[in-house]
Amino acid sequence: MTYDLIHYVSLLYRFQAAKGLEDHQTESAARALAACVENNRVFYKIRCEAALSMACSANRDTNHLVLQLLTRYFRTIFYDPTLGRVRPNDFTEFSQYLLQQGLVRAISRIQIDKEGHTHSEALAFILSLLKDNDNSFNKFSDYAYLGCLISALGNTNTAGINDTDKIMKQLNRYLKFDKMSPAYHNVTTVHCLRAICNMQARKTLPVDLAIFKPYTVYGYYRKVRTEAVKSLVRLGYHSFELLLELLDMAERDPCPVFRRKVLRLMMIPSVQQIASTQQAQAFMEQLWTMLNTRITGTDSLFRDKAWDLYHYLWGSAHPSCAAPLSRPPLLDMIAARTSSLDSATIRELTESTKRKRDGDGYAEEKKGAAQLVGVAGRIKIPRTALETSPHQAAASNPATTTTTATSLKVKLKLPSKPL
Repeated sequence: MTYDLIHYVSLLYRFQAAKGLEDHQTESAARALAACVENNRVFYKIRCEAALSMACSANRDTNHLVLQLLTRYFRTIFYDPTLGRVRPNDFTEFSQYLLQQGLVRAISRIQIDKEGHTHSEALAFILSLLKDNDNSFNKFSDYAYLGCLISALGNTNTAGINDTDKIMKQLNRYLKFDKMSPAYHNVTTVHCLRAICNMQARKTLPVDLAIFKPYTVYGYYRKVRTEAVKSLVRLGYHSFELLLELLDMAERDPCPVFRRKVLRLMMIPSVQQIASTQQAQAFMEQLWTMLNTRITGTDSLFRDKAWDLYHYLWGSAHPSCAAPLSRPPLLDMIAARTSSLDSATIRELTESTKRKRDGDGYAEEKKGAAQLVGVAGRIKIPRTALETSPHQAAASNPATTTTTATSLKVKLKLPSKPL
């Protein structure tokens, strides 16, 4: 695989080789991937994939080597050697810009043990990049690069309280900064909320849903509101009060697109699991009531999403969380009257009903109709009567015509039911 990574011309073979070296957790594989990352003639996506494979292949023996190789190359390209700090952003070369993001993403994924803890040096390195980020001399916006750095912070897993406080300090700083100077579509706020949600899901931070609820209010950009609802469903799916609030939000929000997104975000396995419990009856009743309101009657797309949510949670059968259905009184009356009858009695009643429907009078009527049809078929009509028109016959002999026409009339009594 090392030969394929270095010498093959095909990008597909190189990509597969970089992906395959991820399973070889050795020092030689890490150095081969580092040589691919440092080669400027290699396509930038192959270099980013090689850096990510280095991070994923790091174990207890090679994590220090991988971290040293990646950080050293990053400092060689993007640091000022005299000041020892990161240079101001310069995104004029597109491949270097994407490689910079790929290296940051790879450094954040280096783990030092089986529990998935991040190296303290890697965390300090990412925090220094956020602290010293300078985009004043760059003609391009750095909102995507800032989002990559914030997502890298969210990928880290630290056990120290001091490290967690440092991360939250930077996240709160950029949340406030995005309010004063909003990025394109508030991407910085979206990445900050996602990073906080990841940390709370890993129990690095205590779960606090009050952080996300203010960002669901109408007025924020739709992506911010969607990310806040996604975080609420992911962290508070076990709270039926929260699910009822989300249903109320989906019903009353002014934005129709956001209403549909709220229903779609609730279709996750964790919500489906708790929807089968007895405590979910109020949630089911509110969803059913919403399906029969004026909003679902006027908005077909919202109605489809609501039905999709209902069928995802309970299917087409009666919900297990609802009260059992009572039988109609008519069915109980029929069951009470037929419970004392055996199969022979039911068969005899069925045959008697059939005999009454097909009685003897109906059979005689069918027999007489058949005889009349046979007699009508044996009547011989003169050829001259067929060749002569009625007007000619009336002109030649009116009396004969009347008699002939009368004699040819045959009244057939057909049965009232089909043969």
